[in-house]
Amino acid sequence: MPQDPTTPPPAIAGTLEVVRDARVFTLGQDRVRELAGVAAVHRLLAGQRLELGPPCDLVVRQGNLRVSEFLPDGREVTRAVLQTGMVCRLREPLASARSERGDSPLYSLAATALAALGETEIWQLPAGAYDQR
Repeated sequence: MPQDPTTPPPAIAGTLEVVRDARVFTLGQDRVRELAGVAAVHRLLAGQRLELGPPCDLVVRQGNLRVSEFLPDGREVTRAVLQTGMVCRLREPLASARSERGDSPLYSLAATALAALGETEIWQLPAGAYDQR
């Protein structure tokens, strides 16, 4: 049974960074096949959460994945909706509020939920696999 998307996620230490300029399926067929070869595939139903810990890179292969942050006052805020081809990075906790690239916000995994909006397929890649050439 899918998890209730309106309840806070279990505490997972780490940070999440949405790679706003990533579009995996524009990299060319050879690169996509290379990434597919190292990907663990997760298929989610509508409302189902993806609960993974760092470190890894995530690619939305099909569908949409909502990134929600639960605020201390109990409100839930949608921070991003990742569409097909978009990437996010899960990393160990960082002391800094700046991302590896310095241009994207980081969210605490302890207060963030990733939930499918409809049937969604996610590729879980080893950390840094998307950035390797």
